[in-house]
Amino acid sequence: ASHPALLRGMFLLVASDRVRRVRHVRVEGHHRRDRRGQRRARTHGLDVPARTRGAGEERARRARVRGRATIDTEDFVKATDTSEPGEPTLIDPNSPLPPSIRIEVPFFVQAPTGNWDMPYQEACEEASLIMVHHYLDGTAVTPTEADQQILDMVAWENDEFNYSADVTTEELKKIAEDYYKHRAQLFYDFTLDDMKRLLASGHPIIVPLAGRDIGNPYYSGECPWYHMLVITGYDDTDFITNDVGTKRGHNYAYSQELLFDSIHNWTGQKEDIRSGRKVMMVLEK
Repeated sequence: ASHPALLRGMFLLVASDRVRRVRHVRVEGHHRRDRRGQRRARTHGLDVPARTRGAGEERARRARVRGRATIDTEDFVKATDTSEPGEPTLIDPNSPLPPSIRIEVPFFVQAPTGNWDMPYQEACEEASLIMVHHYLDGTAVTPTEADQQILDMVAWENDEFNYSADVTTEELKKIAEDYYKHRAQLFYDFTLDDMKRLLASGHPIIVPLAGRDIGNPYYSGECPWYHMLVITGYDDTDFITNDVGTKRGHNYAYSQELLFDSIHNWTGQKEDIRSGRKVMMVLEK
């Protein structure tokens, strides 16, 4: 009779030790792209390799917000609408929202060495996933390493799934699970506070966007119809992102309402992107 209690105590001890460290960083400046049918060419005018930054020293589940620890994920409630109904969700609707959060996620441009030829023009999904993977692993990544990792992932996608067009969030979930063996969870029709609670619990968020609605001034040429980036934090007015579409994308700030309203999944047709369902993805090892 004592075994269940002992096992439960061991589980709680392990769970409480799995915490992710979140730090405050500075805010700066973002890209985008468009693809349909075959991966299609696009000009950017970006030719300077992005600087990379190291990930944090350790993965932590507990966010550190201006000197105080916040949310533990032990008692999270069930999700009402995820890709896998019935699984525990990472969103606790009763948890407090800190005034601001920053998560240190390694950054690089989707064209890490400045070459915007294919497949880099259409690699925002892959680059976003690779950044979060390195965050989870607690490892840094150089532009040269990021370049090769994008090429390797694109080649694997084509071999395994014959992906040649824009990758939906559901397809990116499959890539994260099969390629990296991470646990990926999708959230649909969520709120701004849901996003903040995920960030406060130490989870960077990958989101698909209607790229022409976000208005990043650092994109060259027309903004892309469809784009993905990683949200790494928030303050009282903005979401902070790692936007792989521009060398100025590290910690680029977007208005919370603007970014939230621009979240749309890929529909298969660029002109219909604004009808795409609102979805976001988080990963765990």
